[in-house]
This record gives sequence, structure tokens and C-alpha cells, in this order.
Amino acid sequence: MALVLEHGVSQKKVNDVKTTVLTNLSGQTLSRLPSTGVKSRLLIEARRVANQHTLEELLKEQTFTVHQDGTTKHHRHFQGYQVTSSEGKTLTLGLNEIGDGTGQTIFNNFESLLNELAECIEHQNKRENLEKIVKSIIATMSDQCATNLIFNKELQKLKERVIPHAVEQWESLNNHEHKEISKVFNFFCKMHI
Repeated sequence: MALVLEHGVSQKKVNDVKTTVLTNLSGQTLSRLPSTGVKSRLLIEARRVANQHTLEELLKEQTFTVHQDGTTKHHRHFQGYQVTSSEGKTLTLGLNEIGDGTGQTIFNNFESLLNELAECIEHQNKRENLEKIVKSIIATMSDQCATNLIFNKELQKLKERVIPHAVEQWESLNNHEHKEISKVFNFFCKMHI
């Protein structure tokens, strides 16, 4: 798992790497190595454990800034999402291949990741988890790409939709307080014109 997750060895080549290293270091060979199915299940399980850890951390913290960025290689789009807490702790929410690089697709993928996180611990309430996560998002940090403006607008709409359920005694607050609590601040990196 360390070869795949920490050292960038592809799942397809990891058995060859293990065989080569073991043969060269000890002169021995392995008669049996994990199948592709076993390695895939291990990665799926690793993602579940990582999601559970991320959810626990998100539910502990009070406020987060979302930062996301994407790249395209060979006409394939990849998008990564992280959050940084007010204490400076950074957590990765996911790195996914997406169908295209439009703002709506990027946001839909982000919302899907939030839903996946919110339901990753079985005995907890998915809706409450999602509300707490969305409530804790207070800002975004991205480049000035037009797709990020769409992402930010959609995130603002999501927060406005969810926040009345996440804040106790919402009805007793005035309109100004509603707007302040619902606000998502957007920051842009000037290095990415």
C-alpha cells in the first residue's frame, strides 16, 4: 500500500516492483502476490478509512476554507478539493476525474464528495453531518478562472439552502444575521490571472 499511496507506483506495476526489489535485495522470489482485485479492495477500504477520519475532523472544527483546483491531461479532467481549518490543518476531500471542466460539473462533483463524506460513518445522521460541514465552510480560495466563479455561486446557494436547518433558533434571527451567517467569502490567487 505504501508503494501505491506514498510512492506513486501504479497498481498495475506494484507486483513487478515488489518482485524486483525482493529478488535484488534477498535473492528470493515470491510464489504468490496479491491479485488486482485484492489491491483494489484495499484501496477502497483505505478511502473509506480516510473519509471517516476526514469527517471526524470536519465535525470537530468550527470553520473551513475550501480550496480546489483542476488540471487536464490527454483530454481528461481531474479536480482536487481540500479544506483548511482556522488552525491551519489541511484535509483532502478528494481527487476525482470529472467529465469536463465546467463550473457546474466541478460543483456537482464537490457536492457529491460532501454527501459521500456525510454518510461514511454508519451510525451517524447523514443530513446532520452534511449540514454541519456546509455550515462550517466560510470561504473559498481559488484562481480567477471563470469556472470558479460558478463554483462559488453554487456553493453560496448550497449554504443558503442548508444553513436554516443547521443553525439553532434560525427563525429568531433577523435578516442581517441570516445574511452574515450564510455568507461564503471568496478569495482569489493573483498568481493565476
